[in-house]
Amino acid sequence: MAGRDGTSSSVHEAAHVFHNTKRATAGLKQARRREWLLPIDFEKRETFAYACEAYSRILEKGKRPAERQALHGRLVESEEAPPDDQVDPEEYLAILAEAVTRRNGWKAILERCRERPRGLSVAGGDGRRDPQSRSPSCPEVSPDIP
Repeated sequence: MAGRDGTSSSVHEAAHVFHNTKRATAGLKQARRREWLLPIDFEKRETFAYACEAYSRILEKGKRPAERQALHGRLVESEEAPPDDQVDPEEYLAILAEAVTRRNGWKAILERCRERPRGLSVAGGDGRRDPQSRSPSCPEVSPDIP
């Protein structure tokens, strides 16, 4: 989905800057849990960058929600996926599907690629702790130990 003027690849590279730059470098307050400009999951960095790139093109070409949804539909039909093994094509298209239906699609992309707290897995996407997940720092206690 790269534009002839290189704009989309610029968006892709800018997306990487957001997860590679520390808040302090940008002159913002840095807390222990808020070190980076955007807290993107390490394994979703490429997905985030490609989703931002595609969404910027969709916004550029589709001014109304129906146009943006139609453009997403064309992308799905074309079966065009990012040329990167680190990106799951189905997840990429699902992120874009959510982005084109939301009022602020950028937030949808961020939410879907956000870093999750260590030791937690999200059950059903509602943000509640999955009772089956265990934090690596809190191992299962054996019932044999008094």
